[in-house]
Amino acid sequence: MHILLVEDNPGDALLVREALSDADDVTVRTAGSLLEALDALAEESYDVVLLDLDLPDSTGLSSFEALRTLVPDVPVVIFTGQDSDLTAVAAVEAGAEDYVIKGQWNGDSLLRALRYALARHRRRPGSQAPAQQGRVIGVIGAKGGTGATTFACHLAAELYAHVQRPVLLLDADLELGCAAFLLKARVHASLLDAADQLYRLAPESWQSLVARTTEGFDLLASPSSCGVGFERSTNRIVHVVRFASRFYNWVIVDLGRPDARAASLVPVCQQLYLVTRSGYLELHRTAEFLERWRAHNTAACPIEVVYCHGSRAEPGPRVLTKLIQAPLAAELPFCAKELNAAVAAGTLLGPTSAYRKAIRGLVDRLVHATASSTAQLSGSLNPCVEVTG
Repeated sequence: MHILLVEDNPGDALLVREALSDADDVTVRTAGSLLEALDALAEESYDVVLLDLDLPDSTGLSSFEALRTLVPDVPVVIFTGQDSDLTAVAAVEAGAEDYVIKGQWNGDSLLRALRYALARHRRRPGSQAPAQQGRVIGVIGAKGGTGATTFACHLAAELYAHVQRPVLLLDADLELGCAAFLLKARVHASLLDAADQLYRLAPESWQSLVARTTEGFDLLASPSSCGVGFERSTNRIVHVVRFASRFYNWVIVDLGRPDARAASLVPVCQQLYLVTRSGYLELHRTAEFLERWRAHNTAACPIEVVYCHGSRAEPGPRVLTKLIQAPLAAELPFCAKELNAAVAAGTLLGPTSAYRKAIRGLVDRLVHATASSTAQLSGSLNPCVEVTG
């Protein structure tokens, strides 16, 4: 049993670890704050959380409510002082499995409470299946300047036009982050604000963080769009994505270029599009990325290559496929003049453009494949509710 102890008092944390140290099948990791706990839950899976309600960054019932909102599928046992007894009871009424009062337990009783909590959670109908969520699509460029953000913006637009259900474009390119510029979106907040408000996120507060685009989908802008950096753990972005996927049918994540930050976000995606174009360096980086992916990727996340033509005289599909040693999911036509005019006008390319039509074909296949894979579950993504801006 893998336990996450959320406790800021070193003495209490030491007592718990020592009390459980004799159990052969028990491991304990300690987090000293709610945000540290969320980082830990993003890094690995836990069987149960032992949660102190009074933490440096969150106190009282709100500590449990935040954990339940962001990580709803992990059972929680409240670890509380005697003066917090009523709050602990309220947490159990709100969905916690049990509570343990500090100073009134020993190793056997604590271990028993944790095991019973896990058993009750597993017996509860539907507890083994995570809450139904929207689909998360990652977009990454083989290198800078391949057109990945342009593709991500048009992909979000085509998805919304196709499904007429909530779609979010989350710009996680922390260096360039130009989605807001391309869309001429009026942004008042960014991914940084969402990450800093992580344990206070709710559908109502979310509305103040996103911008509704003229294409109908929502945008959560990169911090760079607001002229600020992102000196936070990228694990917080994982939780923001997971939170958003509960309220959007589709979440498109612009990952920017391959780096450690992008790699940490790939596991939350169900599909990854690698965007590239002609040029020795671009194709070399594409082949290099795909080789690393085949060697190290253990997640059930398929990857497909999207090729953006950079000129009218380029190798054909067969040559490109041989160079990168992978099939092309889509070829986007060369349309620099049209794209520049659209950017100047603050719009995307129109629905009748060859570029949009190429993406529409990809979207048709994507939506069809998703519908087929979820048909046995519910037939739709209706549990995802619309977040209005």
